[in-house]
Amino acid sequence: MKRTIFVLCLALLSGFAALLQTGTVAQAQRPKPQPTPVPAGCHSKGVEVHTFYGTTEDVLRGMDKLTTDRATSRMYTVIVEAPKATEIRVYEKADARSFTVATWRGTSIGDLRPTLDRMLLKTRGSSCAGAEMKQMLASRGMALRNESVGAMPVSSRAAFTPVLEQYQKGYLRVTVLDPCEPAQHTPTSVAYNK
Repeated sequence: MKRTIFVLCLALLSGFAALLQTGTVAQAQRPKPQPTPVPAGCHSKGVEVHTFYGTTEDVLRGMDKLTTDRATSRMYTVIVEAPKATEIRVYEKADARSFTVATWRGTSIGDLRPTLDRMLLKTRGSSCAGAEMKQMLASRGMALRNESVGAMPVSSRAAFTPVLEQYQKGYLRVTVLDPCEPAQHTPTSVAYNK
């Protein structure tokens, strides 16, 4: 009886080991998925995301450290979260000298932040992160109102001071997302506004 159980156990283990080897071989032989080509100008090397916490001046001081030349950005987004209000602004280059901005305001962004993170990890540069981000906002009912901004300042501080000035009281969380490559691939040069 003991010998029969031993033989059965040995046969089961051998079969299980063979099954594992077959699964491993099958996985190794599967072709790896190839990334979908990224449209020209999209951020194929990655998406920059910067988050700042503090008062308006704390946030602006942190933005002084960013080296992105805002005047050459194709698209970027700023999310401002205050204790009782939230604002999302999506800036897009309209032509060589001007930008348009689409704005949404509400009381909370809910779970937008982790949803954006999941979307960025899912696309992995295989599609335009900026276009995906705009579609996601629209699918959540965050209707963005367009307005013309004119020439965009070079530094992040200069670009976002007008937005942040209305949040003079309270503690903020401000996130800047830069999902697209610069419109022109030029060396970054930032003029700091003190």
